[in-house]
Amino acid sequence: MESSLNTLSDAFNVVVFPVPVIGKEKSIAAITPVLCLPPEQRKTAWDRLFDAAPEGVNLGKTQLKPASEGVEVKAAQPAGTCDVAEKALGINQTAYQAYRIPGTPWVISDDGRYVPQTLLRD
Repeated sequence: MESSLNTLSDAFNVVVFPVPVIGKEKSIAAITPVLCLPPEQRKTAWDRLFDAAPEGVNLGKTQLKPASEGVEVKAAQPAGTCDVAEKALGINQTAYQAYRIPGTPWVISDDGRYVPQTLLRD
């Protein structure tokens, strides 16, 4: 799905709102450092979470290198001060539940309609 979203982002505005649905605490631990990066560095770090590894996707698994490693950090938050990431995940989770989104990934158009994944594959 991530490679499809990257391809679509060439022609459309793609915004990802991560929710810790699948990996729970492991997902939170993997996503939080990415959200703590300056906005211009997040995409590269996010993509590293979904790099195809020999054993599959890295999200929620123990990684030898964190997703943010290898990304030049210009204005990283000091350790323990990036509560904005956890707050963002909490808000995303609240919206996920309030809108009764049945699973992930879930694609919504700019006018609020659900976009079927089959459409993305075509």
